[in-house]
Amino acid sequence: MRHRARTWGIVILGGMVLWIAAHYWLRKPYRLIDLGTLGGPGSTAYALNDKGQVVGMADTLDGHTHAFLWKEGRMIDLGTLGGAGSCAFGVNSLGLVVGSAEFLGHQAHAFLWQQGRMQDLGTLGGEESTAFAIDEAGQIVGSAQLPNGETHACLWERGHIHNLGTLGGNYSVARAINPYGHIVGWSKTWRGETHAFLYVGGRLRDLGTLGGKDSEACAINAGDEIVGAADTPNGSRHAFRYTRGRMEDSHPAQALSSAAWAINDAGVVVGTSQNLYIEDGVWLAGGKTQRMSSLLTERRIDAETPLAINNNNAIVATSYTRDQTSALLLTWR
Repeated sequence: MRHRARTWGIVILGGMVLWIAAHYWLRKPYRLIDLGTLGGPGSTAYALNDKGQVVGMADTLDGHTHAFLWKEGRMIDLGTLGGAGSCAFGVNSLGLVVGSAEFLGHQAHAFLWQQGRMQDLGTLGGEESTAFAIDEAGQIVGSAQLPNGETHACLWERGHIHNLGTLGGNYSVARAINPYGHIVGWSKTWRGETHAFLYVGGRLRDLGTLGGKDSEACAINAGDEIVGAADTPNGSRHAFRYTRGRMEDSHPAQALSSAAWAINDAGVVVGTSQNLYIEDGVWLAGGKTQRMSSLLTERRIDAETPLAINNNNAIVATSYTRDQTSALLLTWR
């Protein structure tokens, strides 16, 4: 049996580090694409599909922020539900887009965008909702308010919205869904802590932490591998990979804090970490060093903005300078 060693790739961008964990050598040169804006000063990328289509939000000429779909080199304004702003968080291979859009004052509802039209997905009886991901079958996950003001993780399918419940607290959110309908996110517990969960078989399963108080699950792949971030006993935040019923610490060496944002079906993980003291502007993989373009080293990754990766290892991220933010797409030639 052949064994492939796990390798680590790290890109240093200012004080923030974009890191990639893979099961193979990442030797190909990359291409960096700035996706532009909708006429305003900045844009933010949140997700992409296997066709390389990217979604997020971008500033418009009139000073608002609108959801966008970037495909074939062009950024498309997805509009709103009648209000001023919107944001897209997920896209499937059919180009169906989900997110959140304002429709009345500052209230926002989850939406599904398809065939040039934005559809309001409604709530669980409360005022607001947000959709974060959509699978190939059109199942959508996110969160929605109840009449009592609580926010619960939810699933939209076949025109209906389902309340997934919580881990005992008054808040939960579903962030990702895999091809088998397994859902991950995080929820308040009855103790007031926030724990990562896996929803399968009609119930939420508490994934625990890395010994600390809180955790959050951000992504799940077709192999039921889950990634996110969790607190350790000393209170620091570490990236984790959850597989075979066990949460493993995936924290890059020498980093003070880290988070794993996404994982593809091959097990390639992307995340960010802070204060990693390695020579600036290099790519590290399996102990070998490959120089990267100065274009990347002049940019910084927004620590609070999730990264995403598709099954072709293309990555989306958001960089920021003193004047603007920029949605980026990295592809391998």
